[in-house]
Amino acid sequence: MKRGLRAAIGALTVLVLMLSPVLAAEPTPAVAAVGAERRAAEGAAAPMQFAILGDRTGGARAGVFERAVACVNLLAPDFVMSVGDYIEGNTGDESAVQAQWEEFVRIAGRLEAPLFLVPGNHDISNPTMARIWRERFGPAYYHFVRRGVLFLCLSTEDPARGRMSAEQAEFVAGALEANRDVRWTLVFLHQPLWHAEERAKREGKEAGTGWPAIEALLADRPYTVFAGHTHTYTYEERQGREFVVVATCGGASFLAGPALGQFDHVTWVTMADGGPRIAVLPLDGIYENRGKPEPPAETLPAEGGRERLQPAGPAGDAVAAEADRRTAETVPAAGPFERR
Repeated sequence: MKRGLRAAIGALTVLVLMLSPVLAAEPTPAVAAVGAERRAAEGAAAPMQFAILGDRTGGARAGVFERAVACVNLLAPDFVMSVGDYIEGNTGDESAVQAQWEEFVRIAGRLEAPLFLVPGNHDISNPTMARIWRERFGPAYYHFVRRGVLFLCLSTEDPARGRMSAEQAEFVAGALEANRDVRWTLVFLHQPLWHAEERAKREGKEAGTGWPAIEALLADRPYTVFAGHTHTYTYEERQGREFVVVATCGGASFLAGPALGQFDHVTWVTMADGGPRIAVLPLDGIYENRGKPEPPAETLPAEGGRERLQPAGPAGDAVAAEADRRTAETVPAAGPFERR
C-alpha cells in the first residue's frame, strides 16, 4: 500500500514538472494585461522627449553651463528648449555683445540636438541688443508644432523689460487659432510675469505686463508654462494648469539646495497622452557609466566659496542682493515642489 502511494506521488511530481513550463507560459489576467500593454507600446512610436535649460547668466559661474550641455548630450533628447539669459549683456557696445554671443554659440554648439531660444532681459535690454538678436536668431517670438504639440516661444522683453506687446498677443491669438486641434500647448518665456501681476494686484496697482491677455487666450485648451529669470525653482497651478519656473544652468545662485529651489538642473519632459511628465534632474545627479559627463578642462570652475558662486566685489554683492530679493518673492513657504 505504501509502495503504491509513493509511486503515485512520484508520478504526480513528474507530471507537474513536465507541465510547469506550460503553466508558466499562461500568465494571470493581470500579468497578461500588463504584457499586452507593453507589447502595444513597443509597436507604437516612442514618446517625444526634450530637455529644458535654465538661465546661464545673470552672474554666470564658470563651467556650469558647459556641464549642463554635456549632461543633455548624455540624455539624448529629441531637442532642447530654454528660457533665456544666455549672455550677460547690459551693454550697448556692439563688439562686446557680439563677443558674448560668440562665446555662447561656441558652448551651445556642442549640443547634439537642436536648441530653441527665447530672449531674456540679459539678452535684449537695449535697441542694439534687440537688433543683434534679430540678425542672429530671427524674431523674438515664434511658434512651431511637433507631433501634435504646439510650442509657443515668447518674449517678455517686448517692447521693454517685463512687457509683452499687443502685437505679440495678436501673434499668439493667430497661432492658437491656426492650431486648434493640437493635443497640448507648451509656453516658454523668460520672466514669470504672472508673479509681477500678483504683486501689483496685492498693492492695488496695474502691472501692465501684457501677460493677462496671453493667459486669457490660452484658457480654452490644455497647456503648460515654463519660465526662468528668478534663478529659483517654483511650481504652482493656475486655473488648473501647471506653471514651472526652472532654476539655473550656471546663473548666480547660493546653491541652497532643492528644498529652497536653488540648484543647477536640467528639466526633462516626456509628452505622454495625458500631457507632459516633468522630471527635474540636478546636474550633480547625472552620471554616465564612466563618471560625470564633464566639460573641457579649461572651462571647469575653480574650487572655493563665495567667489565660485558669483562675481567678486561690488558686482558680486549686487548679484547676491538680487538673488536674495528674487528668492524672497518667489519661494513659497510650502517648498518649491509643492502645489500652491
